[in-house]
Amino acid sequence: MAEPAELRRILAHLRSAHRLAAVGGWEGDYEGEVGLCWSEEVRAITGWAEAREPAYEEMVAMIHPDDRPLFLEMRANALAGERPYEIDLRMLRPDGALRRVHIAADVVRDDDGVAVGVAGAVQDRTEEIEGLRQLRITEVARRDLLQRLLDAADIERGRLARHLASGPIEQLVEIEERFQAEMPDEAHQVWVDGLASVRRAIESLQRTLTDIEGEPSAIGLVPMLEELAAESAPDVEVAVEVDLDVSLRPPVQATLLRVVQEALHNVRKHADAARAEVRWHLHDGWVHVTVVDDGKGFDVDAAHNVAGHLGIVAMGERLEALGGQVEIRSRPGRTTVEARMPLA
Repeated sequence: MAEPAELRRILAHLRSAHRLAAVGGWEGDYEGEVGLCWSEEVRAITGWAEAREPAYEEMVAMIHPDDRPLFLEMRANALAGERPYEIDLRMLRPDGALRRVHIAADVVRDDDGVAVGVAGAVQDRTEEIEGLRQLRITEVARRDLLQRLLDAADIERGRLARHLASGPIEQLVEIEERFQAEMPDEAHQVWVDGLASVRRAIESLQRTLTDIEGEPSAIGLVPMLEELAAESAPDVEVAVEVDLDVSLRPPVQATLLRVVQEALHNVRKHADAARAEVRWHLHDGWVHVTVVDDGKGFDVDAAHNVAGHLGIVAMGERLEALGGQVEIRSRPGRTTVEARMPLA
């Protein structure tokens, strides 16, 4: 059996832990006739300032009216023999302040199993819940801002496409027609080269126009991905597989291409990999894009807080703004970046 001094030390540590965690203990008799015994922490949480112990009815009256029925039901079930209960509810302090608390309680029984009282703990979670609420508000605002930026980018892309179609491309076509109409029978090589240059410029602008506003066929993805791999990870053997027979909306395709680009960039910069695979396929109305490498792997959670891996965070944010998801799994010898975007 512990010595009195040891017991006092243990109790002091327990009281300190309760104070730091804003947790208090309480107990009451079975019928609530004697009232409740509250620790100082419970008194601080509920704002109970009177010297006497509160009666059970007074404690119940402090529970928010909307939460009271569930509390009474759970307590009655516990007294009837069911397992201990835990509940989150709102409490109204005498000064009118609202506190959000978590209560965990159990029934105290005598040697014959008869309920003689109830004991438990209460924790003040007001600041924690308010912090989470503010975080959700901030997250919604951040996503709304990102979506607005994406919408603005789409609007600008449309404006640029209209400008190309009605401006430079149209003017170059007119120049080409004039070149052809006025070309002499024995044209000088400069004339021929000039006409060829105009045609190449038209073709280049038309390809740019398609990239900006069109919906490229999935067939064009393979050479596009191979070119992306050659640029992003030139020293890594990259295999590309596309099983996609539908066209993608430009924002979706552009976002997924950026995922591949960022993933391959990380492979080249951090993974020490020899080989990587890029796979695109459609499943249940979602486009799945997976990049797998055989590198050394990394700590995914830690990478979110490292400046060199900020692209991972941006990758997830852009996908989420368009309704998509990204999952990163890593271990020595295999890292997988899997992005999913809804087709519609």
